Amino acid sequence: MSEEYFYKQGQISVTKTLIRYGDSSFATANVDCVSIGEQNTQTYWIIAIVLFVVAAVSAITVGVEIYSHTGDGSNETIASILSLFIGCIFVYLATHPKYYFRFRSCSGESRVLVSRDYAIVGILKRAIEQAIIARG
Repeated sequence: MSEEYFYKQGQISVTKTLIRYGDSSFATANVDCVSIGEQNTQTYWIIAIVLFVVAAVSAITVGVEIYSHTGDGSNETIASILSLFIGCIFVYLATHPKYYFRFRSCSGESRVLVSRDYAIVGILKRAIEQAIIARG
């Protein structure tokens, strides 16, 4: 008789009686806590805003130098483009936080799965909850 899988992908599988994560196995009956946490992205937003301000100041400096014929503005142009590029990376990180899926057994042992896709950790959490409900 084969077991019904509530979730099976990669090294993780969830059945009515067992949760497998890599080399570890946990009895579903012993799962104490299932939770999802989200990475704080406030620092990424602050860094992105500072970099965009630096890019704007650099662009203004380039415009002033070119208009007043005091320089070619090549250094400021490079700084502006680099600041914009790095700022865009931080905006991406701020809008795509890491989600931490954690489940803990009654013995205190726990595992954490990290993903930038909430759908993955949400489905896994739901699968474990369904397995707990199904076992009765």
